[in-house]
Amino acid sequence: KKIPSISPAGAAARPMAAVVDMRGAANCRFALYRAGSEAEWADILAHRAFRVTGNNAYELGKWFAFTPEHAEAWGNAMGRLGGRGTPFGVFRAEFPADMLGFQEVRPWLDGIGPAVLIRTEDLPRFGPISRVR
Repeated sequence: KKIPSISPAGAAARPMAAVVDMRGAANCRFALYRAGSEAEWADILAHRAFRVTGNNAYELGKWFAFTPEHAEAWGNAMGRLGGRGTPFGVFRAEFPADMLGFQEVRPWLDGIGPAVLIRTEDLPRFGPISRVR
């Protein structure tokens, strides 16, 4: 069964809630994407989950993109901001669609594109997680 990706067309023109309405989607799963370091990927492999740790500590949760292209753009931007050109990967994770309505969604984060903050306590609900780049 194909897992759909959320494509929030027109997100800049209207609120994200109007673009992605997940009411009644209790059994549906969607894919989100995240750029992360090699250390974060090693942690995912070791624990089979996204985790907030001392090395990637943003205590509220983790930001995810709606497309792999946006995740890669964030990975490139974060490497430049850190001044280190650190290698990174792009990870894909499925999540229950009904969870999206309870997360913080930004229609244009960092001038790159739409993103959703998945809270720390909801990160264990992701799966499976794979590396796409």
